[in-house]
Amino acid sequence: DLMYALPGQDLRGALADLERAIELGPSHVSHYQLTLEPDTPFARRPPPLLPDDEAAWTMQLECQARLASAGFEQYEVSAYAQRGRRCRHNLGYWEFGDYLGVGAGAHGKLTQVATGKVERTVRVRHPAAYLAADLPQERISESRTVPEADLPFEFMLNALRLVAGFTAERFEARTGRPRAALTGAIQRAEARGLLERRDERWQPTARGTGSPPGTPPTRSAVRSAPTPTSSWPARATTVSGASPRAAARSNGSSRSTTPAASMRFSGRRSCRAAGA
Repeated sequence: DLMYALPGQDLRGALADLERAIELGPSHVSHYQLTLEPDTPFARRPPPLLPDDEAAWTMQLECQARLASAGFEQYEVSAYAQRGRRCRHNLGYWEFGDYLGVGAGAHGKLTQVATGKVERTVRVRHPAAYLAADLPQERISESRTVPEADLPFEFMLNALRLVAGFTAERFEARTGRPRAALTGAIQRAEARGLLERRDERWQPTARGTGSPPGTPPTRSAVRSAPTPTSSWPARATTVSGASPRAAARSNGSSRSTTPAASMRFSGRRSCRAAGA
C-alpha cells in the first residue's frame, strides 16, 4: 500500500516513493490519494502543507504512467497488479461477494440462500465486551437486512471501482434483483459520459474512473475479468474488522471512490461524486 498527496509532498517525492516500491519487486501495488474523511479528528485538524487538487492530480497521472511502464495493470480505482496477481480477497468485496466478520468491531455480509436477502452484521466493538460475551449472538451489536431498494446502489458502489465493470448477469446473481432495476441509473450515467457498454459488460469510462483522458478500460482487463456465475450467494471471505464498505474504501479512511461508483442508482477530479 502506498499513499500520495501526503503533507509536504511534491511530484518528485511521490515518484521517488513509487520508485522505491517498484524496486522491491512487488506483484501488486495499492496506490491511492490521502483524503481526509469528514467528521474525523484528522479532518477537523488537518495537517499543514497538504498538496492542492492540481498537485494531487498531477501526482496521480504521473504515478499511473510509471506503474504502467513497470508492468502493472490497473484493474481497480487504486489497485495495480502484474499479470495473474490480482487480489482475490479484495475482488470478493468489489464483486459484491459475501464475507464473515470475525473479531471485535468486524462487519460481515451474507446472502441467505433460502430467501436471497442480504444481511449485514456488526460485532461488538470493544474487545473486552466482545470477549466477555457468553453466547455467539451476544457478540453481535447490529444485524440488519439490506432493503431491496438499496441493493443496486450497494452493488454499484463496489462493482464500478473495477476497470472491467460488471455484467447484468453478475448483478442479478449477487443482488437477486432484475437487471431492469438499473435501467434509469445506467441511462443517466451514459448521458453524462460516465459509463459505456462493451460487449456484455458495463464499464466506467475514463471520465467515470477519473483516469487520464483518452485512456479507456483496457481489453486485457476485460478479458481477464472473472466469468459471472448464475447462482448466489458467493463464497464467503473471512474478514477481521472490515467495514461494510470495505470494497469502496478498503481501509475506511484514505481511498477515493469513482464518479461512476458514487452514482445514486460532487470535488477532486479523481474522486468526485457524480450524484446522478
